[in-house]
Amino acid sequence: MAADSPELRVAVDTGGTFTDVVAVQGARVAVAKVPSTPDNPARAVAQGMARVIEGLGARAAASLIHGTTVATNALLENRGERPWLVVNRGFEDLLLIGRQARPDLHALQPAPRPVLVPPERVVGVGGRVTATGAEVEPLDVEALDAVLAELPGAPCSWAVCLLHAYANPDHERRVAERIARVRPGDAISLSSEVLPVFREVERASTTVANAFVRPRMERYLGEVEMLAGAVEIMGSSGGRLPVSVARAQPVHTALSGPAGGVVGALGVARSHHPDGVLSFDMGGTSTDVALCRGELPVRHGSMIGDWAIHVPMLDIHTVGAGGGSIAWVDDGGALRVGPRSAGADPGPACYGRGELPTVTDANVVLGRLPADTLLGGDIPIDADRARRALSALAVRIGASVEETAIGVIRIAVETMAQAIRRISVERGEDPRRYPLCALGGAGALHACALADVLGCPSVLVPARAGLLSAVGMLQSAPIAERSLTVLGRPEAEIVRRAEELSRLCSRAAGTSEAQVGLELRYRGQSFELEVPFAGDPGEAAAAFAERHRVRFGYVLDAPVEPVTLRVRAEGEMPPVLPSAGSAGAEEVMGPRAVADLSATLWVAEGWRARPLADGTWHLERS
Repeated sequence: MAADSPELRVAVDTGGTFTDVVAVQGARVAVAKVPSTPDNPARAVAQGMARVIEGLGARAAASLIHGTTVATNALLENRGERPWLVVNRGFEDLLLIGRQARPDLHALQPAPRPVLVPPERVVGVGGRVTATGAEVEPLDVEALDAVLAELPGAPCSWAVCLLHAYANPDHERRVAERIARVRPGDAISLSSEVLPVFREVERASTTVANAFVRPRMERYLGEVEMLAGAVEIMGSSGGRLPVSVARAQPVHTALSGPAGGVVGALGVARSHHPDGVLSFDMGGTSTDVALCRGELPVRHGSMIGDWAIHVPMLDIHTVGAGGGSIAWVDDGGALRVGPRSAGADPGPACYGRGELPTVTDANVVLGRLPADTLLGGDIPIDADRARRALSALAVRIGASVEETAIGVIRIAVETMAQAIRRISVERGEDPRRYPLCALGGAGALHACALADVLGCPSVLVPARAGLLSAVGMLQSAPIAERSLTVLGRPEAEIVRRAEELSRLCSRAAGTSEAQVGLELRYRGQSFELEVPFAGDPGEAAAAFAERHRVRFGYVLDAPVEPVTLRVRAEGEMPPVLPSAGSAGAEEVMGPRAVADLSATLWVAEGWRARPLADGTWHLERS
């Protein structure tokens, strides 16, 4: 590579079935899809990067942006490092009790609440600070010292969550110093750093989740860091995080994988339908959906498996329906699809190694995925094997192979339609107002059927649709975010804290501006509404009253109290990738398949697809 060549930037999105790689060097783009390696995801990352680097004739990548599912899978599969939890004496059962929410309201014998920290790993220490930060009882670490004296030498992970540490973190810091002095190799997560906001249950849950995944994430990132000159990790809220932040606070990467797809879909929306799109990202293992209306849909908190994670993250809903989702028959004789997936190994039957029927096999049987397609550009389709897998299922339900394949796809589509209704209809949005933006390796295969079920007016299938998560990562901006509870603080202090957090975030993101929000509520209420905050508490209170009227239909003659500051800074976005173009492409009338390296588009009967200048396919009913 010549000394004056543009730097090589690479984005890698690790999925359950494939690992997608997109590299850009000036006006040149190289892409690759390689089977994921669940036992060690870094191996597939290295393989994919080697392929695109060789394809561009380069020696090494200058930078890598990586969307990883390491933290997500650790939480979903309950496979992490059991941490120690330090809380105030008398609050040892904080997470076990939780909010006393009952998943099954009418169960006479509710299942025990799952926890990441067993009771024998919870340590209660003396000491107390108030909600204003005043110390009313000095810190007493006698119980902690007793535990430290008996622990074996192997490294441990710690979560420290003391009452009102957001107002005064001194006690938490002193606990951390005590642990580090005795056990310098241990990883310590403080709630005052991970999530300095009130509501101790959510703060403790988030901090424990961070401690649970941190050792595994640190080991993984140690391998990934060797693959490029500079490494950044895709954050859950749609921006790039320094690898140092992902190491210390991996809880911010819980939605790292699907976040890139939403960023990519937002780019498509801005180019082709500014009012918004329904992002539909169907991969091999799961489907992620989001409603993108002009900006990234960020919320503060979600459930990842059984665990409450209250950090900024994109408003994404995930269901276990992907190309590798296994079709099966339940005890009542009904045909079911997912959530179990064939994954990358052995994969769907048509990959040549698996035996169980999947959604991908159903598409092969119906001819929607042509038998001469090379999956990921490398894997030939074994159509006979796919048919044998569906035949066994067809015998069980008493249908033909084709009828069974149609049923498998209909069930998968309905599962995905329910997911989209969750983020649209259940929130007062009509999906008939928005085009469906289909991405992921399997999204374009099912887009027409899904649009018909939902009543979407059209479908957009962007260029490089099967790689759009990686493309979105390359187009994402660096971000820095901070939250701080200011409940009960004087107005002058709130303004000062907002200015301090703005400077901190702006500097971290490499920009001069930050977006500041303030969550407020009527005194006596339990939940808040966020409004923009420009430094005037009176204006914020008026904006809150108007937002409350719009949301709930009324306002109260009651005092309004500020609760939490939310600050977000976004750095400069990188250059847009060179267009994939659509040279030679012509309008397609359904039924017909249109295949490329990253995904196959199925234009269903009654639909037509028109190529746009940037490589996007625009589908409408004919």
